[in-house]
Amino acid sequence: MNTKEFIKEVCQEIDYKPIRNSIAEEIDSHIQELQEENIKKGLSKEESERIALEQMGEAKSIGKALNKIHRPKLDWKLVLLVFFIFSFGILITICKQTTKNTGITEIIVNILFGILIGFGIYFFDYRKIRKYSNLVYLVALLALLLPAFDILTNTIGGIKHISIMGINFKPTVISVPLFIIAFVGFLIDYNTNNKLKISLNITNSEHNISLTKDLLKIIVLSLFSIIMIAETPSLTNAVILSIIYIVLATIYIVNANEKWKTNILKFYGIIGAVLICFMLLIGERGILYFINRFDVSINPEKDPNGMGYIGMLEKEIIDNANFIGEANTEIMDKEVIHTESAFSFVYLIGKLGIIAGVTLIISILLMFYKLIFNVKLIKDVYGKFIIIGLSSFFIIQASANILMNLNLGIKVDVLIPFINFSGLYFIMNCICLALILSVYRRKDIIMNS
Repeated sequence: MNTKEFIKEVCQEIDYKPIRNSIAEEIDSHIQELQEENIKKGLSKEESERIALEQMGEAKSIGKALNKIHRPKLDWKLVLLVFFIFSFGILITICKQTTKNTGITEIIVNILFGILIGFGIYFFDYRKIRKYSNLVYLVALLALLLPAFDILTNTIGGIKHISIMGINFKPTVISVPLFIIAFVGFLIDYNTNNKLKISLNITNSEHNISLTKDLLKIIVLSLFSIIMIAETPSLTNAVILSIIYIVLATIYIVNANEKWKTNILKFYGIIGAVLICFMLLIGERGILYFINRFDVSINPEKDPNGMGYIGMLEKEIIDNANFIGEANTEIMDKEVIHTESAFSFVYLIGKLGIIAGVTLIISILLMFYKLIFNVKLIKDVYGKFIIIGLSSFFIIQASANILMNLNLGIKVDVLIPFINFSGLYFIMNCICLALILSVYRRKDIIMNS
């Protein structure tokens, strides 16, 4: 038996075919190392190969052992954490149902459809998405353009929603996660060799700026996506998308290991310049508006009948909350806190008590930890960055919402993932989670470039 036959016999015992190539390469490398050691001892090439294979052991036994290790696995810990968080959403829905018709049938349909489509995404090979990054970006852009041209559009509360077969949803619900996925594809496929020179005439002297076509593409498409999100209008989602782009780019630069400190300084220098331009663009009044909005979000008593109105309601609920059971206040089922999904967390505290709120926070923090921990387990770089991007999306949304509900952060239009079941939001959460689980399922596979 030669090396090729040995590896083939090992791989035949491995049920999960996508992992076979990686295992074959690893075994072949190990056999070659053993051969080189035997050759150094004075053995012939043929003899050293025979002894190396004997040192490896019985092929079928090795294959069966590897099959147990590399079997596709579901990340049960993450699934159980998400299901536990999801159960709080069910409790909130039940509480609201006792006082108001919240469309329980529609919610059940959304949950079932979200789980069903998520199940399909889980078995889908996420690696196939990479070559369609441009198409993913175009779909995200199309979702933003439909309301802009009043195509399939329905205006709700003064905001344009996409309306398909009676289902209304904000375009950002689709666009933000798709832009993240597209950006990861652009980043991983970044080519440092396709140089592009731009000439600038400064004080009668010519200066050349050298950059790559791929880098120019990433910069232009990223900025355009942020501008388009902000124009929907959704400044909050534009900020969230910007933060995720920065996180992904920072990790990519650091992992490049080639002058990464210098490149980081350049990168954040550019970001600083963009922020300065933005502040100059919005002017002093715009900056003061954001400062005042943040101040009132933290201290709602400064404008109790204006921007601080909702904050005062949250404050009353928290001040009167019990450790277990409903808060000693009459506003629970009469105000915006009851009707708006963005305030589900403080509603939970008001209805079920402080312990329920603390338990939900702990569950969300554990989910954060599990998402971050999973990044270390993924061998494929593309899959690793998919998890970083989508996990950042979950983490930022949940953190911003909880801080807002506790009057510790600015009031923004974001929800806690897996707590709200209406519209397309829950379905997109399921798709993003399923994509993360799909990556984890193939965590031992290294994708060939």
